[in-house]
Amino acid sequence: KNKTNKDLSDNIKDMENMIESYLSFTKGIAKKSHVMNINKILQSITNKWKNAGKKISYENGKTIKINANPDNIKRVIENIVTNGFKYGKNISIKLTTEDEFVNIIIEDDGSGIPEDKLNEVFNPFYRIDESRNKETGGAGLGLSVAMDIITYYGGNILLENRKDKSGLIATITLPMIV
Repeated sequence: KNKTNKDLSDNIKDMENMIESYLSFTKGIAKKSHVMNINKILQSITNKWKNAGKKISYENGKTIKINANPDNIKRVIENIVTNGFKYGKNISIKLTTEDEFVNIIIEDDGSGIPEDKLNEVFNPFYRIDESRNKETGGAGLGLSVAMDIITYYGGNILLENRKDKSGLIATITLPMIV
């Protein structure tokens, strides 16, 4: 019985830590926004991962400006790229524009996500790997916080498996300054 109580107590402590972590993330969303060049953020993330020996490419197009906080946008993209490298070996990033929106398209060659889980991964504390072992993954907050940040700036994140079933495509859509 004591082991059960200890397990329950540890579980509650884990949940409290996850909730505190989530609240601190969401408080950071409202940081001051300003006009920023999305290309610079994508280039710096690409350079960081290349310097770490990872295979990542970025098609740097024309300068695209958005109104957001660079730290928040960087957090979102870093989360998706980190997840991509957790499951795959190669990542490509490209920008496209459509009307007044920019699409940041991040593709990996990992295993993808089961079709029925593509939207669930945005729920707080949801993890595809259902164990709560922090060595095998995070608290299940990364994509939830990413979606909160992007919707705060008037955008959206869409996840879809590549047609050839070898990886994931994450499309972050944000309003751009035209």
